[in-house]
Amino acid sequence: MYIVLNYNNMKKLLFLTLFSLLSISLSAQILWKDNLSQAKNLSLISGKLILLDFYADWCGPCKLMDRELWSSPEMKLLTDLFIPVRVSVDFNRETALDYDVNVIPKVVLALCNGEMVWEMTGFSTSSDYIKVMKSLPVNLHRLFAQVVALSTKDPDAYLKTGIELQKTGKTISDKGLKESFLSLAQQKLRFAEKQTKNPKIKQQAQLYSILVDVTNGSFKKAQKGIEKGTFYQDDPDIADLVHFILAGCYKGLKDDQNYEKEKVLVKNAELLTQLNE
Repeated sequence: MYIVLNYNNMKKLLFLTLFSLLSISLSAQILWKDNLSQAKNLSLISGKLILLDFYADWCGPCKLMDRELWSSPEMKLLTDLFIPVRVSVDFNRETALDYDVNVIPKVVLALCNGEMVWEMTGFSTSSDYIKVMKSLPVNLHRLFAQVVALSTKDPDAYLKTGIELQKTGKTISDKGLKESFLSLAQQKLRFAEKQTKNPKIKQQAQLYSILVDVTNGSFKKAQKGIEKGTFYQDDPDIADLVHFILAGCYKGLKDDQNYEKEKVLVKNAELLTQLNE
């Protein structure tokens, strides 16, 4: 069997061949963006973090990183977890200054508003980066909905953002990335506590800040924080938080008796679900 190729058939074959090669090429590389504003919009829509790779054409370690990390088969399987942006420090000095880039290569993970949540400088091996990328949180729509509201400087928006950052940090397996999320959560909660004139928001911010200690595994520190504080437990929301945090402390300390004692006092269904996770 054979096929006779005329001119039109050859054009179709050439087109199909080029299309196939292009498809293979596209699937074999990260499709870097160079517009951070566009990346922020994509991040908000997709619920994915922004990854910024700061580099220069003359940078040897950057080229090594490109070959051994960004072009690696393992990384290609993870590219759908973030919005990739490549930033030349020679042509985008303002962006580099915004992220305090003094050494390259530098990789930054950012929220949908561009706020940095994690960074790593230099390159010697791909394993450290791969470990972080594998633990990237997915579907951050709830967090990003609160992040957008931060532009109002409303303490309640900072409280809710801090809460979502704490919840997200709790789910992350990589220690460094988890600590980065929890540190940012503390920052937002402290801002809410200092700026609000609403006593309930102030107390909620204080309690969720203590909850970050529980998430970090500092159970005794969190327990002391509750004991030292004066919280309005006649408010059911505040009371629920107090009992939830204490239950988390006792759970972490393997004190089953006190854990059950506090757990039964928690009425909020979402908090009970978190205790049972």
